[in-house]
Amino acid sequence: MTKLDQYINPAQAFYLSLMAKNSTIVAGRGVGKGMMAASTLRRNFEGMPGSNTALVAPNAKRMW
Repeated sequence: MTKLDQYINPAQAFYLSLMAKNSTIVAGRGVGKGMMAASTLRRNFEGMPGSNTALVAPNAKRMW
């Protein structure tokens, strides 16, 4: 697997450093919520195979 260099803004860095079991992101445009959700999913899937993870959004279009 290739390692990708990606800029992480301060809000993303703070969220990713929490490592919380449950978390809620309240953020506006341009924060990078999709990257935060993807990082959470990857951490959960790699850390606990077979675990349950849920993402909640107003509708499927807004999920990503």
